[in-house]
Amino acid sequence: MTADPAELLAIAEPLAVEVAQHLRTSLAGDGPAISTKSTATDLVTELDTWAEAHITERLLAVRPHDAIVGEEGAAVSGTSGVTWCVDPIGGTVNLTIRRAGKELTLPVKAALAPETRDRDSIKLSGRTPFAGAVVANLSPAVAEELSMDADATGVVVSEVDPRSNAARFGFQKGDIILGVNNQPVESSRDLDRWARERPNFWRVTINRGGQVFTSVFGG
Repeated sequence: MTADPAELLAIAEPLAVEVAQHLRTSLAGDGPAISTKSTATDLVTELDTWAEAHITERLLAVRPHDAIVGEEGAAVSGTSGVTWCVDPIGGTVNLTIRRAGKELTLPVKAALAPETRDRDSIKLSGRTPFAGAVVANLSPAVAEELSMDADATGVVVSEVDPRSNAARFGFQKGDIILGVNNQPVESSRDLDRWARERPNFWRVTINRGGQVFTSVFGG
């Protein structure tokens, strides 16, 4: 079988998202059961082993001739020339520190980023530039899901329908909407309310990847 990078990415990306969603849900509450491997600080959780087994099974279903090497022991020989290295995040991490001149490895249990405010996700509609965008109140949890800085605040575009006004006007996933017509946007409800109005124009201030700019759209 050939090793087209685009084909491999098309396999890996949705599988990673699927497993991440399962892990995120499973980390809530008391979290997974933890055991040790080679040493007292070499930890493994039931999520580590589940994730590796699930990923291995799914990969082999679509590319049975590939090799797979896994952190938790997966070892599959292949003949295609492609080797997958699997090391999912399963609930623990080893933190190495230096104390009194000595290096120490401390096992740390992973936890979900907190949802410090209700995300209140809304899909905007109407005859506005925002129609087709889903917006949410930012929190560390929402920021983590969107691969943004944990301290990001405001109202973020979490999804954009590719056939919508929002896509045509250039809004992107991860855009933070700071203001509309010189009014600060403090919640998704604010933006939903303003999206229902019909001004002559829209002056929208956006933070995109740390770059702040203002765009003007006709009403």
